[in-house]
Amino acid sequence: MQTLSKNKFIDRLDKNGDRKVSNTEFKGGDKHFNQFDINKDGFISIEEAPTGPPKKK
Repeated sequence: MQTLSKNKFIDRLDKNGDRKVSNTEFKGGDKHFNQFDINKDGFISIEEAPTGPPKKK
């Protein structure tokens, strides 16, 4: 059973339960993945994950 991370983005996309999202788990394309992966470690962590809907431009 997967442990919830208290972040809906992570909970929805994290398929292996490590509480971070890899590029293979993310379905938004490389450009968007790289925007979230602030420290460029190849994962979107809880600290980097969005917490609400995208901001309107």
